[in-house]
Amino acid sequence: MDSTDWSEELKALTRETLTGLPITLGSEVALKHREGGFATIGITDLVHQNYTVTDRTDGQKNSYPSLESLIEDGWVID
Repeated sequence: MDSTDWSEELKALTRETLTGLPITLGSEVALKHREGGFATIGITDLVHQNYTVTDRTDGQKNSYPSLESLIEDGWVID
């Protein structure tokens, strides 16, 4: 596996987790980036298909038009 990419299994688990969501609204899901970053995404945002990740270090927000684009950019569940 290329060290700059995640396994297909982890990407599939990320899709399944972020679309299944048996999680309490208002909580967050932890994400990690293939280049070493860490972020969160709010469950309420996911329910509304708002794919905005918040960096856990500096609070910077990055929005994506779809779940697939978020994964393609390197984010998966942590």
